[in-house]
Amino acid sequence: MSKRICLGLFMAAVIFAQHSFANTTSYQSDACILSKTDPYDLGEVMREGDYKGQCMNTSLRRPAVILSEDDAKITIANFFHAGTFWIAEIPKSGVDQVIFQIASFPESVPLIKFAHNQLRFVMKSGITIKLTPQDTASKLAPTEIDQLNFVDQPTGPKGLDEYEGSKGLSPTYGNMLRVMGTIDRAHEELGGNDDTTRQFLLKMTDDEKNLALINGVRLSAKLGYDDIYRLFSENCMTTAFDILDQSVTYKKHVKAFKQRLWDIHDPVVGPSIRALKKRDLIDKEIETWNEETGLK
Repeated sequence: MSKRICLGLFMAAVIFAQHSFANTTSYQSDACILSKTDPYDLGEVMREGDYKGQCMNTSLRRPAVILSEDDAKITIANFFHAGTFWIAEIPKSGVDQVIFQIASFPESVPLIKFAHNQLRFVMKSGITIKLTPQDTASKLAPTEIDQLNFVDQPTGPKGLDEYEGSKGLSPTYGNMLRVMGTIDRAHEELGGNDDTTRQFLLKMTDDEKNLALINGVRLSAKLGYDDIYRLFSENCMTTAFDILDQSVTYKKHVKAFKQRLWDIHDPVVGPSIRALKKRDLIDKEIETWNEETGLK
């Protein structure tokens, strides 16, 4: 599964694929469009590697597309909720909690602990994210939610159910930063093969919490469909710390987050917690997501 690849084998540089407008349009095909009535279903195709030219699987995973932004809100397309994509009006202030989540998996390679990181944002009472269906044929009514998650995952071609970690050594998969409803992510994660998702409430000022929310949305849009997954670096860990490090003013100098070869037996959990402690970001560890939601 995609989360399995997230652990990374540490040491390559982050690579962003940058294309001119003309080149970007060459990575789209009408044959790959899933819904002709969804203006943000562009028929994306795989950029590089073994699957280059094949239809990208965008049925569940897409990056944000920023439609507008002012002092009060940022409006995006491709917000995932209730199994489909929405136009989301996200307030630029009013974040109550930022929670760092670490999901571990029961299955593993001997002596290696698999895990995945993501960021969860909970809005203050009365502050909501307003959702409107983006597919013009949808019969769903507009709705509002009060939590979202940023989830960084590899993206493969349509029909691919398993991701091969070895292929992450070369530019094979896309790297996607999803913006999605928290309850949707809980059902994806806790309803699958995950064991336990630990939660760490982060110690941040209100301004830092709000800025992290905005920076996460902007990073999703910046990476878009063109970013290439790299097993050695660009993954859920590095993306989560990129968002935090862009948003928080630390009391002392903190080096950019990097994964280390010597952490190969515990490539995610230990390094993540150590990095949070070095940044003095942990307020406290709260109940697991499993306990909070009742999902096992």
